[in-house]
Amino acid sequence: MHRYIFVALLQGNDGAQTVQPETVLANLDNFSLRQFTSEHNMAVAGMSFFRSEWNKSVDTFYTEVLGAKPPRYGVPLTFDYNVGKDGNRLPKYENI
Repeated sequence: MHRYIFVALLQGNDGAQTVQPETVLANLDNFSLRQFTSEHNMAVAGMSFFRSEWNKSVDTFYTEVLGAKPPRYGVPLTFDYNVGKDGNRLPKYENI
């Protein structure tokens, strides 16, 4: 199950207010809509929310319409501090 939220914002300065995508993307982990709208002189004009779930028709759409293999997602990979960039396990103790 995936949840999606769309927020429509009224831009300040009669629509001349702009925000660079890098400004938003750099702070996604701590994003606050209230703080963002306050800092950029914007106001929430509307909002929409929906959920989606994968079903077999998605596979059909990928193969018949897009002509591509449907993507397969699994458990997200976790970072292992004991494995080097080459994929080999790092030595437990290292002389400096």
